Amino acid sequence: MIDIDKLRESVLSIFQQNLHSTYLYGSAANKQNDKNADINILILLKKSNYSQIENSAKFFKKWKRKIKTTPLIFDVEYLKASLDIFPIEFNDIKYNHKLIVGKNIFEEIKIDNKNLRLQCEQEIKGNLIHLESVYMLNYKKYKKLKKAMLEGLSSYAAVFRNILRLIEQDVKNRETNIKTAANILDFNPDPFLKLYGEKKGEIKLKKKGTYELYKSFFKEATKLANSIDKIKVE
Repeated sequence: MIDIDKLRESVLSIFQQNLHSTYLYGSAANKQNDKNADINILILLKKSNYSQIENSAKFFKKWKRKIKTTPLIFDVEYLKASLDIFPIEFNDIKYNHKLIVGKNIFEEIKIDNKNLRLQCEQEIKGNLIHLESVYMLNYKKYKKLKKAMLEGLSSYAAVFRNILRLIEQDVKNRETNIKTAANILDFNPDPFLKLYGEKKGEIKLKKKGTYELYKSFFKEATKLANSIDKIKVE
C-alpha cells in the first residue's frame, strides 16, 4: 500500500523543475490498497545529469521501505530511444500504469510490433538455454532448480501477455494467458500452470516432484521455442 499524495509531493520536492512525469506500473497500478502488490515506480526527467543521480539516491533512501524495488529513473530522450530495445517492458507499462504527476507520455509513444515480436522470441529461446544451464549446475540441488524455474515465470508471463497483444487477443489473468498462448503455439500449459501453483503456495513440490516437473517443463519450453515462428507481424 502506498500513499499517492505523499509520493507526488516527494517527487515534486526532490526533482522539482526537471520532473517530466511519474507513474505506478505493474500490479500496483490497479491494486494500490493491496499490501502484497509489487510497487513499481517510473520517474521520467526532462534531462539527466549527475545531480539527478544524487536526487535519485535521495528519493530511493526515503521510499525504499515502501517500494522495495529500485525505481526506474531516466529522461524522456532515453525512453524514446529505447523503445526498440525494451519493447516488452515499455509495452507492459503502456498497458498497465497509473499517472501520478505530469504529462502522460504513454499516450503518445508507439511500440513497433516487429521489435516486440523479436524480443518475445529472444526471451523464449534465452529462457530455454538458461533452463538447461541451470540443470547442469544444480542437477543434485532440487531446491535451487525449483527456484530457477520459479524465477523464470515472470519472463514467460510477460512474453505471453505481449504475444496475445500482437495477435490482438484479450490479455486476462496469468493462468488464462498461459492457456490461450498454449493453444496458439501448440504446447501443453500444464507444467507452467503447476509451477505457478507452486509460486502461489497451492502446491508444495518435493524432490521427486521438482525433477518430474523440470522434465515436463523443459519439454514444453522446447516446443514453445520451436513454435514461436508461427507469430507473424507486418
